[in-house]
Amino acid sequence: MAKHLKFITRTVMRTLNRILTTDGLTEDIKFQRYYEKPCGRRQRESYEKCRRIYSMEMAHKINFLMRKNQADPWVGC
Repeated sequence: MAKHLKFITRTVMRTLNRILTTDGLTEDIKFQRYYEKPCGRRQRESYEKCRRIYSMEMAHKINFLMRKNQADPWVGC
């Protein structure tokens, strides 16, 4: 029974951690744990904003390339 409870606990914690990470709550909690100087906060937020924009642009580029480089379904026509 103890091994079963340990397995359930591990599974639940893994799922909970995954959900919290995808929602971004773990980063918020990590940054609120200690005092963050205002200049450091501005730098971090600026970096996060730039990274978000870069990731979106890269996703657009990858989607475009995936559409462009598709295999031709009517070969020889």
